[in-house]
Amino acid sequence: MEILLKHFFDYKILIIDDLTSMRENLDAVLKGLGFKFIDHAKDGLEALNLAKENSRLNEPYQLIFCDINMPVMDGLTLLKMLRSMDSYAKTPIVMVSTENEKDTIVISVVYGATDYILKPCDKEILKKKLINILYKQ
Repeated sequence: MEILLKHFFDYKILIIDDLTSMRENLDAVLKGLGFKFIDHAKDGLEALNLAKENSRLNEPYQLIFCDINMPVMDGLTLLKMLRSMDSYAKTPIVMVSTENEKDTIVISVVYGATDYILKPCDKEILKKKLINILYKQ
């Protein structure tokens, strides 16, 4: 499966989560799969500023992982804001949360999430989902 992903290893990725341990865990899983360029944000507002700055530099993120429950700006609000920007209208955005309520998952999809992953991220599940997400682009 890593061979299928290697075409995307140079993708610029943003991980957004208020918990440092969750950001580091997802970062380690992604780097373990072969991804190299990963930025982090601790809340939606910080992520929005990073996304805007990278877009302004003509280097928008190509894959985003976003927690739902965060201080300052939650993930669903961020998702709606990113989807309203031309440079992120079609970017794969994966919501990552401990919430497995059907309503939360449905709302995420309605707001434009590409997929939804439960924490903590399992490497094999993440691999399968990434292959599916990235090859659909």
